[in-house]
Amino acid sequence: MSDDLVFVLPLAVLRMLNYQLPSTEAATSYDDHIVYSRENALKLSRLLLSKWQLPQSEVDAFFKEPGPSNEVLGHLLATKLLLRPLVGLEQCGEYFNAPHKQFEGRSLWQQMQMGTEASTQVKEYLMGCIGR
Repeated sequence: MSDDLVFVLPLAVLRMLNYQLPSTEAATSYDDHIVYSRENALKLSRLLLSKWQLPQSEVDAFFKEPGPSNEVLGHLLATKLLLRPLVGLEQCGEYFNAPHKQFEGRSLWQQMQMGTEASTQVKEYLMGCIGR
């Protein structure tokens, strides 16, 4: 596995959620997963967090060198895809920022900032919510 690849979700999950697969310029398929280059994953993640109107100081700290691991980036991008059918497009940012009992009152965003293990818990929780 290359250090430059960010694995997001299995293609089967994207199909189950009725997502159109990304163009080959943006992402590739590897080992039956949707995969982005680290550079593209960083760009998409920044756009996502901006759209969800997170505090800029927190976003800057999250992307401070060396930046989040590829696993955390993949979990963040997967979270976006998993939230949409669960709460609707307009509510994703609000849900991402809301406190959750599942994570001892922390938001999904706060959980993501805690690193790979914590972000894995977010992805697994959301996967469980969609019955996967």
